[in-house]
Amino acid sequence: MQASPSPHYALRVIELPDLPPQQGASPFPEAAPSPQNVPNRLLCMIIREFAQHLLEGFGMVPSGVNSRRAHAHIRQVSMYVCHVTLPLSMEEVARAFGRDRSTVSHACRMVESRRDDPAYDAFVGTVERMAGAVALLSRHAA
Repeated sequence: MQASPSPHYALRVIELPDLPPQQGASPFPEAAPSPQNVPNRLLCMIIREFAQHLLEGFGMVPSGVNSRRAHAHIRQVSMYVCHVTLPLSMEEVARAFGRDRSTVSHACRMVESRRDDPAYDAFVGTVERMAGAVALLSRHAA
């Protein structure tokens, strides 16, 4: 049996919003921010990147015409995981993704209905575990 070539991973730079200075914040750059200072949007975008790279690593993200649909699907999974794992309200998730609360509600229903498929459930479970690790790190950053 021939071994498959290892996938090549490329890191993508994420634009972070400029945060206003916090009162009592440490002037030292190596000091980790407190969990209250880590914005929900940043956590949700990290989770979205995890989901996208996980799918790309398995070669499951199509290009061309279906890429728009694939990106919408990644966003749905990310919204669901942010709502369930972090746990953020649907309003908070909607603000983090720049969408309406009803869009988050629809995404959660769609993901829940697809979790009957074992492969899909395993994928969502992997993203949930990654999100749990991100949440744990953000809570213990201080």
